[in-house]
Amino acid sequence: MNVFKPNTKECPHGCLIQQFAYKIVCSCRTCHYDMLKQWTKQFPERTKIKAKQYQRKFKLRKFGLTLEDYDFLFELQEGKCAICHTHQSKLKRALALDHHHAKVGIDSARFLLCTKCNVLIGYANENPEILQSVIEYLHMCNTESK
Repeated sequence: MNVFKPNTKECPHGCLIQQFAYKIVCSCRTCHYDMLKQWTKQFPERTKIKAKQYQRKFKLRKFGLTLEDYDFLFELQEGKCAICHTHQSKLKRALALDHHHAKVGIDSARFLLCTKCNVLIGYANENPEILQSVIEYLHMCNTESK
């Protein structure tokens, strides 16, 4: 279903249409949403790829980093989580950029972590004493079970 009639200057909702080299852009939110839905149905695989690329780029931009910076860290870590050393190929999700929550921008970026390690640090409130207590607890439980 094509929302736009050829050679018209208004969309079905009455807003003006601007024509560019290969696409028609309408300022109307309804038409824009309809075009996105149509494109998503027409190109489902490309939609998934584009969404992942956008999410990755948007998240990195929050920390003042580029895709090249992410790729540099990925190569530096040989595609592995900085904590548990699990390789990206064994994970369902991409390695996440760990960051310090109290800082802003590029100074907050640290290393790439798998989801489990990233969540572990988050739940510990980035507090080394809590993580040390977890280690001691696990050592205590492991020696008791033997």
